[in-house]
Amino acid sequence: MSMDTPLLEHNQNSDIDEEKTVKNAVKNFGFESKKLWRLAGPAILTSICQYSLGALTQTFAGQVGDLALAAVSVENSVVAGLAFGVMLGMGSALETLCGQAFGAGQTRMLGVYMQRSWVILFITALLMLPIYVWSPPILVLLGQTSQISTAAGYSSLSCFSSN
Repeated sequence: MSMDTPLLEHNQNSDIDEEKTVKNAVKNFGFESKKLWRLAGPAILTSICQYSLGALTQTFAGQVGDLALAAVSVENSVVAGLAFGVMLGMGSALETLCGQAFGAGQTRMLGVYMQRSWVILFITALLMLPIYVWSPPILVLLGQTSQISTAAGYSSLSCFSSN
């Protein structure tokens, strides 16, 4: 498939003839479904693994005690959730830029966008580092008890250093 080949070819007569039979509709559905699962499968697996990591951590923390469960829950939801959301949002914006550059035939810009994103994401991570370091007082300001805030702060620093 070359860059000049259209992604969708439109031929009215062949479209009508193809969809007239149920067999062809089922065949087309299976073909399109297979393509979709091939593309979406890795993203689905990644999302399940990312969610499972936090869920399993909370499950095991719940076995330790109520304070550990509360601390890990707050850390996963508030501290890590904020950082993950910001970084994922920025990464998703990069994906959009790269798709537009590729679609416009400006493949040189893919490398430029990647290099710029490394610098921007690194600086963003450094700017978000104080949230991890000073999470106990931040959580107290947000209304969390000092005991849970201290435990969540310890959890956020230990999770941060292990990643």
